Amino acid sequence: ELIESQFILSKAISKTFALILASNKPQSLLDGAIINIENVLSTVNKKEYHHIFPKDYLKNKGYNNNEINTNANICILNLINNRNISNKAPREYFLELQNRLGSNLEEVLESNFINKKAYECALINDYNGFINARNKIIIDKAKELCEDFEDISLELVDRQLNNIDGYEQLNLDI
Repeated sequence: ELIESQFILSKAISKTFALILASNKPQSLLDGAIINIENVLSTVNKKEYHHIFPKDYLKNKGYNNNEINTNANICILNLINNRNISNKAPREYFLELQNRLGSNLEEVLESNFINKKAYECALINDYNGFINARNKIIIDKAKELCEDFEDISLELVDRQLNNIDGYEQLNLDI
């Protein structure tokens, strides 16, 4: 559901998605600046979220709102950079990224869950390929975060149970 749902900030699944994005300490796509995650997450500000493949661009290509607003098409981006990208074709502004970011390009892209495959798809305006590549990275990160939480949770539960008198006699296997 995380990947297939639309990005709507009032929904819990979108807020969860925003936290996954934030967990990667994203840098602004256009200039590599560190994004103030606390500011982005503290207020419901849809202007800080960017459609990587712009809405109007995709509408002109025949995509519907469900396809356009999928979580995998969203990244965190400051308002100024969001306006600078506007409705440019991904190829156009991704080529600009190469020139602007130089040797920092890969680091900035990875901070936004954009790997080499997704980047190559963006360079040829391949939306479906881009979404598929980015979905995989985001799902992998979500699984990683859940595993980390599970490990921490089980460790805490075990510690708490060990503090209960008579726990050892119960012989519970968690």
